Amino acid sequence: MKSFFENKETTRINHGQDARVAKIAGIKNRSLMFAALKGRANAFTLIEVVAAVTILVIIGSTILVSLNNNLQAAVNIKLRREAFEVARENMETLLASASIKENIEYGVSEQYPNIEWDSTVEAFFEPVTGRMWIRAICGADFLDAAGETQRVELTHWITSLNRQQIAQLIDQKRKEDAYLSKLQFAQSLIGQQVDYKMEDEIPDAAGKYKWRDYSGIVEDVEAADYEGRNIVLIIDGYYVPISQVYNFDKNYRIWKADQLYPQNTDDYDQYLQNNPMPEPQEAVPVPSAGSR
Repeated sequence: MKSFFENKETTRINHGQDARVAKIAGIKNRSLMFAALKGRANAFTLIEVVAAVTILVIIGSTILVSLNNNLQAAVNIKLRREAFEVARENMETLLASASIKENIEYGVSEQYPNIEWDSTVEAFFEPVTGRMWIRAICGADFLDAAGETQRVELTHWITSLNRQQIAQLIDQKRKEDAYLSKLQFAQSLIGQQVDYKMEDEIPDAAGKYKWRDYSGIVEDVEAADYEGRNIVLIIDGYYVPISQVYNFDKNYRIWKADQLYPQNTDDYDQYLQNNPMPEPQEAVPVPSAGSR
């Protein structure tokens, strides 16, 4: 009987131990499961990684664009400062001159070869008072960091003109316009055959230099100052003043009238009537073709 109770008590103890072991094993399994879930929660998913990389790329691009813009702005400021320096030096040179006249000059800066400059002295009517002034305009052009042309320009009103100065200026302008018009006509003769006269290089038996007729192709034109020498044509290697070309005045007047009134016959005829053409001068006949 005792043995039966002992066996039953032993069985009860074994069952209790098994229950405690099972409970301990369950707790360990749940701890492992929670640890696995916790580790998974601390990791990044693919979507989160892609989003983070995208944000970094956007931020990096913004920074690079900002740095590039700042660099270009710094380069442009440097170029504009150099252009201003060139324009200012040219203006100071003009203002320091003892006398000035209407003129246009241009070139490339020796100190800054990437800057082109121009200086203009011109007369103009001031619209409010109607007085004529002389002003100087000095400019400098440069290419900015984007490859676009930028310009720095300085303007200075030098002085107003009295009536005598205005008259002198108008007369100078008239002479210059007449010269440029004749120069344009002379250039239109390049490649054409013209008749002209030239004085002999060697005198005759009586010691006189005779004028003879010649004909040749105009090769080029030498542009002389309108206040100086006459316009010269280069014909067969010889320098021939344009005034020695036969019918120069007549042909020039016709050409000029055609330039002024190319489509109005009435104005053209009226112009020729108000500007009579002189008769060609006589010259000694040519003794032999091509001889001088």
